[in-house]
Amino acid sequence: MYANSLQVTQSSILCTFINPVILSTSPIDPWSSIALVSNLPSHIHPDRDDTVEDLSGLGCCGSFQEAWLVLYTLGIKLRYRQQDAVLLNTHLLPHFVDWNIGDRVTRHSMSFFNHQDVWDWVKNEYERRKEQHGERNIRNPQTPRGEYSPSNPHP
Repeated sequence: MYANSLQVTQSSILCTFINPVILSTSPIDPWSSIALVSNLPSHIHPDRDDTVEDLSGLGCCGSFQEAWLVLYTLGIKLRYRQQDAVLLNTHLLPHFVDWNIGDRVTRHSMSFFNHQDVWDWVKNEYERRKEQHGERNIRNPQTPRGEYSPSNPHP
């Protein structure tokens, strides 16, 4: 419940806070959404709204002594320490974190991800602008930073 309220996933919200001029279809793009969860148990789940073909980033920190990232369908249990980071396809792999919840113990989990609907919007918008303005001139002319031109690539 709390994790869902912290996710920024809607493309309309994304456009409000991130200039939509920043478009790319590179497979190493940064993530558009982040979820932060503190001291909540994790149950086995796949993230069905995440991108089908890309990786999500998971990380954790806190005062906990021992935790395990469990990839249930693969039969893998990975030690998951403070400041560890993992890249995996959270859409395809059901996963959960196993840790001992106790008094005065904290565990914060961070998930960095792209939802498929946002990713599809970015790709479609990129293609639309490429068709409309050409390969090297896809920047939105309405941008406050000025119009892109080959002689002025970073206005």
